[in-house]
This record gives sequence, C-alpha cells and structure tokens, in this order.
Amino acid sequence: MLTQPNLPLGPKTTMQFSWNAASLLLLSIAAGFALAALRGEVDTLVWFLTVLCGLHAVLGVVTTQRAQITTIGFPPTVLFAAIIVFGVLALTTA
Repeated sequence: MLTQPNLPLGPKTTMQFSWNAASLLLLSIAAGFALAALRGEVDTLVWFLTVLCGLHAVLGVVTTQRAQITTIGFPPTVLFAAIIVFGVLALTTA
C-alpha cells in the first residue's frame, strides 16, 4: 500500500510511522519479557507489559468492530491476545 503512487503523502507518512511505531513497541515488549525471564522474577514489569498488551488487544477488537471485519483476521489483535495468555501464565505460575 505504501508503494501506491496515487496515495497522498499524508496518509502514506502516517502509515509508515505507525508501522515503525508498532515494530518498536513489539521489540520493547519482547525485551521486557526477556529481561524478566533472565532475572527469574515476575515483577511489575510483567504486569505492566501484560496490561499494555491487553489494552492493545481491546483497541484491535474495537478497530475490527468499526471496520466490520473479523477479529481473528486482524493480526494485531491475535498477536496481543497470545502475549496476554503467556503473560497471565507467567503471573499465575510464578
């Protein structure tokens, strides 16, 4: 979509920024969980990351409802839901 010549510069720049911001967010979440795992502690960082992913999953559900598409077909919602499951498992089994 970003390579379409008829797409105005504003939306194209916004999409590119959003893509990069989402990538940085996922890298930060992965680094946070890795840090918690390496320290062998389940602390406020894991709580924060799990809640953060929960908020993003809710945002994904709202987005799919507004766009009238299936939630399962929207990859961010599924990804954040999977992270929530593993975050909750880490919090309840530690």
